Amino acid sequence: MGKTERREAVRALAGQAGLSHDLLSRRPGEVSGGQNQRACIARALSTRPRLLVLDEPLTALDAVARQQMVTLLCRLKENFGLTYFLITHDLALARQIGTRVAVMYLGNLVEKAPAAAFFAEPRHPYARALLSSVLRPGFWQGKRIVLQGELPSLRRPPKGCVFHPRCAERLPICTHTAPRPRAVAEGHTVCCHLFGADPSGPSIREPGR
Repeated sequence: MGKTERREAVRALAGQAGLSHDLLSRRPGEVSGGQNQRACIARALSTRPRLLVLDEPLTALDAVARQQMVTLLCRLKENFGLTYFLITHDLALARQIGTRVAVMYLGNLVEKAPAAAFFAEPRHPYARALLSSVLRPGFWQGKRIVLQGELPSLRRPPKGCVFHPRCAERLPICTHTAPRPRAVAEGHTVCCHLFGADPSGPSIREPGR
């Protein structure tokens, strides 16, 4: 691009990200956190990506700026035909803009499902504990689940299921055999011995009932 074309492209991207043109000459320390986040998004869009990785995009934003950012992300997704790969601890954000959810514990994928199915009925004990910890109406209808113990070290992960030292529903097999992904519904898989045959014991009940 030539200089003039480049300047026009920057102005267009700024407008699409909700930034006024008078901010373009300022340094990062001279604008707000929300404006800096928008500038980062505009820079990423300058490469015309199909996939955008969002790593905790609402960090350090106040409530108003957070909602404005969510609205912006939804609009850009539609306008640019983007796929978002969202990495977050914010379950409210995942529920609002996600279409599929994958839950990890200690570097291991424990559950993967369509977002609607996951938030309606999470299956893995850790996933249910996560949702029960969100202090918002509608996230969890059951009893609050409080995990016991400390997060194990990644250098010395537990044998078997990595979650078993903190799981109130663990089975004998959990202490020595890592669970395989099991399909519990269409597009919904969970890595948990509670779903499937247990060679170390009798029949397995449906958890959380």
